[in-house]
Amino acid sequence: MSGDLGEHRSPVPTPPPGPAEPFDRLTELACDVAAAPIALVSRLGDDGVRVWHAAPGADAIDREVPVAETLCRLVADAQRPVLVPDADSASRDGESGAVLAVGIRAWAGFPIRDTDGAVLGSLTVVDTHARPWTEEQVRRLAGIARAAGDEMALRADLDVSQRSADELAHRLLVSDRAARASDRDARRAYDRAERADALANAARRQAGAAVELAETLQQSLTPQHPPRVPGMEIAARHRGPTDGHSYSGEVLGDFYDVFATPTGWGVVVGDVCGHGADAARTTALARSTARALGHSEPDPALVLTAVNGVLHDWFDTARSFVTAVYAQITDHDAPEPAGLTIQIAAAGHPPGVVWHPDGAVTELDGGGRVLGIRAEADVASQTITLPPGAALVLHTDGVTEARATGRREQFGEDRLRQALEALPAGAHADAVADAVLAAVDVHTDGHRDDDTLLLVVRSPGA
Repeated sequence: MSGDLGEHRSPVPTPPPGPAEPFDRLTELACDVAAAPIALVSRLGDDGVRVWHAAPGADAIDREVPVAETLCRLVADAQRPVLVPDADSASRDGESGAVLAVGIRAWAGFPIRDTDGAVLGSLTVVDTHARPWTEEQVRRLAGIARAAGDEMALRADLDVSQRSADELAHRLLVSDRAARASDRDARRAYDRAERADALANAARRQAGAAVELAETLQQSLTPQHPPRVPGMEIAARHRGPTDGHSYSGEVLGDFYDVFATPTGWGVVVGDVCGHGADAARTTALARSTARALGHSEPDPALVLTAVNGVLHDWFDTARSFVTAVYAQITDHDAPEPAGLTIQIAAAGHPPGVVWHPDGAVTELDGGGRVLGIRAEADVASQTITLPPGAALVLHTDGVTEARATGRREQFGEDRLRQALEALPAGAHADAVADAVLAAVDVHTDGHRDDDTLLLVVRSPGA
């Protein structure tokens, strides 16, 4: 092999289907963090190494399977980050021969792992000049590799769920046709009625399986329970419409996520336009982008701006929009007397409120514009301090717009404030969440025509 990056091209297997935008942004972010011209996200497979995506500047490397395979397998064999400031000095027994042959002088590889810790592939940044890799670059690149692993896992879960949904839909269609044919035969001959009834029962069982599948898919898009976070309390409640409503058995549009970031914890609450398969796709894209960028970007406004760009570019003319609020909670080494510092970015979402132990309730600024409609994002930002014992309450419009059947009066911000003001001073996060939902149920007589999501973050103490 010569030292020309344009030679020795070999066909690369076609990447798996699905939106590539998250990998675009991850490789671009990796180039920015490392100040390097090339970044690769590669995956190990039974058919060798396939390059899922590469940042601009990697035109030749993107298609140079032997080089990609060399770097990826070195990282997989090491089971840890591999940092090479000078490939010429580090070469041993031809191990870096393919790398030097295409002009790569320095590279750093980080394993991409699944939830069980097994290595799926690697995130690799390369440079044509020898150079060192700083501790800060190594830390942030490792975070990007974790985000790539989350994205791969989410794409795999969605792919499995979609295949199951397609198979079930086909089975339902076949069962429905069989039931219709049996019903016609039953009208002609009484002796066939029993068989038709059995087929109808089978169809009802299939419909129940469809509801169960939708619930399973919903759980893959939204956590069943928030994680336990040292130094704070988190409670989440997610409820669908009441039984008999037309949305029953569909994937809902409200979502939330709580995940670790380099400076603490990221919390996102969003409301996707619509329900069903379209909502599932939009939720997966919005949530995965927020989580991926939140792993390395400390500014919540920039995270929501990135979500807007991904939604706008991916859905093109078939617009699907999202309202969202994203909070970055600073992770102190020990609880501070002053409480928690929280940076909040909002995009067209109902403003959250802060409940204080003395019963006072303050509303956040809110603002911004829904995400995904225009190329330019409009995100509002503010920073608050959550005193000891106080709680930040974030919710979707399923709370404030809730109303009983036949009534026009919505639950509204005033009733939300009254429900919080009635709480005892030492109420924990779960008690705060349950009190709000109980007040909503009283106002609506237990009727819900939309999904409802409530997330409470409480600073312990006081």
